Amino acid sequence: MDDSAIAVFTNRGRERLLSEGGSQAWALDPAHAARCNYVVCIQNRVSREWGEPTHDHRHAFLVGKVAGVSPSKEAPGRFLIRFEQYADINVPIEEKWRNPVRYTSLGALGINAAALSFKRARARTRERLADPEEVLAAAPKRGLDIVNAKKALAEFYGVPVDAIEIVIRG
Repeated sequence: MDDSAIAVFTNRGRERLLSEGGSQAWALDPAHAARCNYVVCIQNRVSREWGEPTHDHRHAFLVGKVAGVSPSKEAPGRFLIRFEQYADINVPIEEKWRNPVRYTSLGALGINAAALSFKRARARTRERLADPEEVLAAAPKRGLDIVNAKKALAEFYGVPVDAIEIVIRG
């Protein structure tokens, strides 16, 4: 696996990233970000402390294996970089760049991919599943088409739409 990465300069701390299932709300090219194998979270303590930062400023503290990119529910037009596996690290990042998002590689950041020990992130808390009767009552009378069913399932499970397969047996 290549070590392509998207580095993000974030105020959010480790626990918040894990509870949200990834790093958000980024202005980025979702197709480009989804082609990266890793997301590297670098702590930003200059901005407000709203994100519950946990590490020293300008230290890479978490590497996630990119599981997909989806629209952020927090900010319209921005994206969530999802990960289901992560590795804790503590690597100072000396180089500075203007934007909080940068396409790079683990090697360029001084991170050895072979030395990382990945763990499965805890399952995110999902919204309460609706009562099937409520779903049926709210559904259009023509039913639900496959395109919209796949979109809804992908959003619910936090996976790309192309990861959903629906089989109809007659």
